Amino acid sequence: MSRRFFFSLYFLAILFHSGAYGMILLMPVLLESINATEADAGRLQLVAGISTIAIVIVSGKIVDKVGRMGSFAFSGLLLFGGLGFYGLLESISVLSIIASLLFGAGWGLFFSTKVMVLSQICWPEERVKLFSIDLVVFMIGFGISPVIGRFLYKAGLSYADVYWVMGIVCLFSSALFLFLKKPLNKLKKTGNLNTAMVLNLTSFVQVLRSPSMIPILITLLMASMYVGLNNFQAKWAQANELSYADFFIVYTIAVLASRFVMMRYKISAFSYFHIGALFIVAMGGAFGMIYMQGSWEIYMISAFLGGVGLGGMTPIIQGITANQSDQENLAQTMQVMVLAHLTGLFGFPYIGGEIIVHSGFDQFHMTAIYLGVGACVLCVIGYLQSGSFKQKQV
Repeated sequence: MSRRFFFSLYFLAILFHSGAYGMILLMPVLLESINATEADAGRLQLVAGISTIAIVIVSGKIVDKVGRMGSFAFSGLLLFGGLGFYGLLESISVLSIIASLLFGAGWGLFFSTKVMVLSQICWPEERVKLFSIDLVVFMIGFGISPVIGRFLYKAGLSYADVYWVMGIVCLFSSALFLFLKKPLNKLKKTGNLNTAMVLNLTSFVQVLRSPSMIPILITLLMASMYVGLNNFQAKWAQANELSYADFFIVYTIAVLASRFVMMRYKISAFSYFHIGALFIVAMGGAFGMIYMQGSWEIYMISAFLGGVGLGGMTPIIQGITANQSDQENLAQTMQVMVLAHLTGLFGFPYIGGEIIVHSGFDQFHMTAIYLGVGACVLCVIGYLQSGSFKQKQV
């Protein structure tokens, strides 16, 4: 199998798997049907986050035991179980906790395996390009799935049925990953696919002491800010008599456009300033949410700014993290980055849900702006630190 054909099938499987996260964006409206609140949605996502972090920590061991494509397939089975149980919910109960634990474990294993594998099968000069393609496909998957979910709902399915449909799609992508197992082993690569992937305390401490720690912290804030713009969008749009499908379409288009532009981007000493500028753009989207007052036009501008900002910075952050890592600890560094990303993605909804219930959506969006300010400060520190590390290496 040629390298190009392998990546075509690989990214197709990533596309189908990625749609699972779009169901998290529909969770508030799913739970509304059983009389649950945004705070309940945040709590369930926190439960998912706990299992996500737990499985990312041991994901290296899972990959070593079942292989990279086996790990992808196993994640699909977990996602199918989680989505299926969500589709069976009639109240917030033990079943909702089991569903969240399964979904979080499946998503964490998928995301961690994805980052580790891609960082090892591409050349250093290809990283930003292939990370951009990966993130474009990834964004199409979970950006379009809420739109498809709304279409299916309008066509007569319940939101519970939509969750089952997405679970079946994950089973299909799992089969596709297993088909790619042998071609992966023959693929020309930059890393050694026989290298151990296990993240232990020693390698974790080494990552914390490395220059990669700054982009990892930025990843945490970026993921949390993403939640501030997206995770409760269905209820926000409903409260303002707008369509969340419009938001996700514009947001996805903006992300895709920014990531196509980033495919030719090369990491440089000024990359931290570029990340900071993109955070400022994303903060503009959060400001728009606060002052839109039911305006569809401002709503769409906010979606566009959020998509350009958060979409454009992600491949840069991943590229910096990989390039500043000790290559012997590359897999472990990427696992720590994934931990940071998923901590924000599944941990911040709990905080956000409580803020919405007790203080309202405006304060929730202001919190997203505060996160962006903190990230800009880290970008300045990262730039100064990168200079000091270069001096030490001379």
